[in-house]
Amino acid sequence: FTDSDARAVLIIGIPYPNCRDQKVKLKRSYNDRSKNKITGARWYEMQAYRALNQAIGRCIRHSNDYGTVYLCDSRFEEKR
Repeated sequence: FTDSDARAVLIIGIPYPNCRDQKVKLKRSYNDRSKNKITGARWYEMQAYRALNQAIGRCIRHSNDYGTVYLCDSRFEEKR
């Protein structure tokens, strides 16, 4: 988008990976079995918030850009 486009991003829900995807299942299982790694549940959550950060970045693209981000899910109120 150019600077005058995409002045707002509306986020509805948290973009968790498909929990039925075989690769996701394997990664979660691997992390749960491995030492010195984050747990499978923590990895799964991090993937969702990584995707969320990328979506927010669609609105604010450089230091002089501006926009509004609407987070429309009650789970954003939870402390983590």
